Amino acid sequence: MGISFVYEHEEYGFFESLGKAWPFSFYLCDLILDALGGLFTGSTQLKDMGGTVTAVAQIAEISQMGISYFLLLLPLLAMNLALFNVLPIPSLDGARAVFVLIEMIFRKPVNRKIEGWIHTVGLFLLLGLVIFFDIYHFAVAARLLI
Repeated sequence: MGISFVYEHEEYGFFESLGKAWPFSFYLCDLILDALGGLFTGSTQLKDMGGTVTAVAQIAEISQMGISYFLLLLPLLAMNLALFNVLPIPSLDGARAVFVLIEMIFRKPVNRKIEGWIHTVGLFLLLGLVIFFDIYHFAVAARLLI
């Protein structure tokens, strides 16, 4: 007895497809946020995360499985990118929104030099995190770390 994945193909009209796309998008957002939150609670392990190199490797692997699996991956990538971009992490759009909110509250602009430095440091930390995840992911895959 085992588990096998079966791809089921169903045809929908244009408007019915749009109606099904919204709940599916929110479902993907929930999965992504659960995985991200799991990093802080411990339910998601570091070995399950990866950076851009890992993402490209996964895309290549899934594209070998067939076009239907690849087309299911596209909304996941889009939602992942959208959610990550709105996080209030310096150098991402979410942090810019925080600065705009601060300006609205205090009715004066934040010093652009300070904001620029915050975004620059945030960008380097973000790139460092991506590199760390890729190196860690490949070290675990090569059984260098357990």
